[in-house]
Amino acid sequence: MAPLATKRRTRSCRSCGSERKWHVCTAAAGGHHPPEAVPAADQDLISDLPDELLCAIVSFLPTKDGARTQGLSRRWRTIWPAATLDLDGGDFGPRYAGADLSGLITRILSGHCGCVRRLRLATFHHTATMDSLFQPTVLDKLEELHFRYRFAMAEGDPLPLSALRFTELRVASYGLCYFPDDPGGVTFPKLRELILYKATISEISLNAMISACPDLRSLFLRDSIGFHRVCISSPTLVRLGFSVNSRSPVMEELVVVNAPSMEKLLLFKTFAGPRNIRVMFAPKLEVLGCLSSDMRNVELQSTIFKSYTKMIIQNDQGYAPLECLDRHLKKMQIINYEEDKSADVNFIKFFVLNAQVLESLKIVVRQGQCDAKWIASQYKKLQVDARVSLGARLDFEAENTCRFPRSVDINHFHDLSMDPFDGSLCFPLTVFIS
Repeated sequence: MAPLATKRRTRSCRSCGSERKWHVCTAAAGGHHPPEAVPAADQDLISDLPDELLCAIVSFLPTKDGARTQGLSRRWRTIWPAATLDLDGGDFGPRYAGADLSGLITRILSGHCGCVRRLRLATFHHTATMDSLFQPTVLDKLEELHFRYRFAMAEGDPLPLSALRFTELRVASYGLCYFPDDPGGVTFPKLRELILYKATISEISLNAMISACPDLRSLFLRDSIGFHRVCISSPTLVRLGFSVNSRSPVMEELVVVNAPSMEKLLLFKTFAGPRNIRVMFAPKLEVLGCLSSDMRNVELQSTIFKSYTKMIIQNDQGYAPLECLDRHLKKMQIINYEEDKSADVNFIKFFVLNAQVLESLKIVVRQGQCDAKWIASQYKKLQVDARVSLGARLDFEAENTCRFPRSVDINHFHDLSMDPFDGSLCFPLTVFIS
C-alpha cells in the first residue's frame, strides 16, 4: 500500500486569505487601515536589513564571532569581508602565537574588503616578516593601534617602521620594543592619546614623536628607557603621565618648557626619577604628583621645592609667601607618613601653617594604627590648632586600610575626567597637590 500523502500545513492571512509567510497584507475593509502583518516564527528579519546596517552590527562583534557570520547563509557571505573591522589578536587565544598568529592576522587583513578601525596586537614574537604585517591597504585609515611584543628582550626587539605610517591614528600605544634612532619624518596629525610602555627610545626619537603629534592631549611615558632627559613643548597637551623603570639608569630631568593647556602632571614610582623637575610655563596646571624626598629639585616657574631633608619651600625671594599657598592650594595628600621623621613632620606642618585656602589634607600613615589617642598627638605635633585655614580638614588613614596598586591601568589613564585623589593612582611616598 502506498504511503498516505501528507499535506503541508499553511497559515493564511485573515484579511485576504493569502499564505502569511513572506506576506504583507494590503487589503483594507470599511475604510480601515490594513492590519499589520505578523511575521512567521521562522522569518529572518535581520537578513532583510540593508548591507550598511548589517556591516555596522557585525563590526561590534569579537573577531571570531564576526567571521562565523559568513556561515549563516549566502546572504551573509559578503557582510563580514566588507564590515569595518576591530581586530584584537587576543581573541584567538593561546593556540596562536608568534609566527602562527602573525600569519593568521596577515590572512585576515589580506582577505578583508572593508577598512580596519582598531588593531590590537600584544602577543607577538619578533620575526623577520613583522614589517609586512602593517602594510595592507585596509589599514590605511586605522584610528587606534595597540602594539607590543610578548616579552621584553634584553636588547629590545625593533619596532617595525611600518607601525609608524598611520596618519589617521587617534589613539596609539607601543610597548616592549625599541624605536629607531631616526623615525623617518613620522607624522600623526590626528593623534590625541599616546602611550610608550617599556619602550627603548632615544631622546632624539622621543622629541620627534612628540613633535609629530600637533593635536596630542594625553601622553603617558610608562617605564620607558633610553633617555636621561625629557623636554615637553606642546600647546595642546592636557595630561602628562611619567614613570621610570626601576631597572634603568636614574632619570635625571623632566622639563615642561611650554604647555599652555596642561592641567595634570602625574609622576609614578619616583624613587627612580626624575631627580629634577622644571615646569617653566604651564599656567593651567592644577594637579601635580607624585613628589618625594628622592627628588633634588622641583621648580614651578618661580617657585622651587628643594629636597625637604634640608629645606622645605622657597621662592626667588626666600621664604616669602607663595601665591599657590595664598590662593590655589585646596587639596593635598601625603602618603607614607612617618611621625618619627622630622622631615615628614616639618613638611606637613609647613602647609598646615601656610596654606590659606586649604580644604582637605589626607595623611596616609606608613605603619601603626590611627586610633583617637594617636591622632590627638599628631594634631599637637603638626600644630593643627594653629592652621591658617580654619576650614581645613585633616584625615589620617592607616596604610593597611588603603589599597596601593603597583601599576596603572593604561586603559583608563587617558580619561581626563579621572580624579587622582580617588586613590586609584596613588603610589608609595607621594604628594599630590592641586
